[in-house]
Amino acid sequence: MKIGILEQGKRSKNENSLTTVEDIIEYALQADELGFSRFWLTEHHYSFVSHSYTNPDILISIIAGMTEQISVGSAGVLVNLYSPFSVISNYKLMNNLFHDRIDLGLANSLTDIPYVNKMCSQATEDVHFSEIFKKNVTEMSALIHNEEKYFSDEGVVIPPFKGVKPNLWYLATSYKSTEFVIKNKLNLCRSIFHNRGQKLDTINYDKDHLLKFKSDFKERNGFHPKISLSLAFYMSVSLSQSRSVVENMSVTEAGINQSPYVVIPTTPTHFYDLLYDYKDKFGIEEFILYDLGRDNQKKIENLQITSEMFNLKSVVMS
Repeated sequence: MKIGILEQGKRSKNENSLTTVEDIIEYALQADELGFSRFWLTEHHYSFVSHSYTNPDILISIIAGMTEQISVGSAGVLVNLYSPFSVISNYKLMNNLFHDRIDLGLANSLTDIPYVNKMCSQATEDVHFSEIFKKNVTEMSALIHNEEKYFSDEGVVIPPFKGVKPNLWYLATSYKSTEFVIKNKLNLCRSIFHNRGQKLDTINYDKDHLLKFKSDFKERNGFHPKISLSLAFYMSVSLSQSRSVVENMSVTEAGINQSPYVVIPTTPTHFYDLLYDYKDKFGIEEFILYDLGRDNQKKIENLQITSEMFNLKSVVMS
């Protein structure tokens, strides 16, 4: 089993954005040392003055330069805010500078701030942003998988020419878009904490669909996709305490509303059993964890507990 980390850039006790950035870097360095597989930073555009970052690209390059083994990336880039050429150029260069450890997650969303969307987005009232997202992702995939054709036909070079391609990840809450994922040779991360109204005891594991997707992908593209499952959790010494915290988590962490998230209340022992149960029921062997711990020390303690429980250092060394 492989386990990665999702970072949303919030620390409830911090009043200074740069203090949070320092916490994020410390958190990432610990994740690398403890054998975690990935460290993904989300892109968000929040409206509070201690907001630590918006686009994570600069932080990704800093963290990648300070770590040795862990893959670092965005989960994900708000694709419709940027030029596909610019995004692919940056991530391809980073992936070659940092020895194939850069992940590019592709998010089908806009910001919650109309002014930012107006400045950056190609989406208009006449064209739904999901259509533009698919168009842009298709172009991104073509730019990295057909670089010789783009060079010969259009004179386009994305340095380093014929270098290692960045790892593109399609971020979704279901398997509805697997045909699009296969066509564009994308990896797939399914989230079970973004589904509004979803109940943990009624999750559709959809393992058969995933197995068919993997088989179809290999048949059409000649290689297997990387697949992961992202989930949110709050861990304490007792389930009753964790449940109490989660039930009162409607507004936490710098005033950001967490109520749309499906958060798993857990303890170390419960979490160990749960992930192995999910491994079997979902048919997925890599998990990306979003820890709702309130401060950096708590998050790092949970890293240490998780690494020891799942023997992650041995997984990395093997």
